[in-house]
Amino acid sequence: MDWALLELYKVSPKPVYQEAALRNLNWVLQNQHPDGWFSHCGFRRLEPPFTHTLAYTAEALFYIAKITNDERFMESARKTADALMHLQRPDGSLAGVFGKHWKEAEKSTCLTGNAQMSKLWMEMSKEFHAPEYKVAAEKSLEFLCKTQILETNFCEILGGIAGSYPIYGKYERFKYPAWACKFFIDALLTVQKDNAARELLIYSG
Repeated sequence: MDWALLELYKVSPKPVYQEAALRNLNWVLQNQHPDGWFSHCGFRRLEPPFTHTLAYTAEALFYIAKITNDERFMESARKTADALMHLQRPDGSLAGVFGKHWKEAEKSTCLTGNAQMSKLWMEMSKEFHAPEYKVAAEKSLEFLCKTQILETNFCEILGGIAGSYPIYGKYERFKYPAWACKFFIDALLTVQKDNAARELLIYSG
């Protein structure tokens, strides 16, 4: 919401939009732990956050930093992105849920969160000229491509990305949410801008 309010402020510069966003952003920063994890980032009170909501928060802070030129927000986004990069599994996936101190609280992976982080890492690779982010982004996207439904008798899910992998995981269990595809496409389009990574698009189908 803070990111949306600041985008709104750019086209309709009413101080109330900016003030509300910055007040809430101060609260967000207060809830970030030194290791980059966020309290109150889950869908329910005291529930450990999905990778989806952690990625949403880091992504918003990254773009807010570019709008406001406030390094606090970029530092906050990078702290979370770096933590998740170091927690990336060898196959490119991330745990679906992370508790305090980045303790894995779910073995399955949240595919939406993986897609979001792929896009954010690629953006950070360009922002900081740091190749390690690009490597993480490509690994995450390659993993996602392997989960895309490309052969099925059910046209409703053809090309779909499930909520979780395996599909019985905690996030959007046994579902193919539309936003999982949306974030997957976002990641693909971001990687497409990098000529060296375009072979991943062929693999995805």
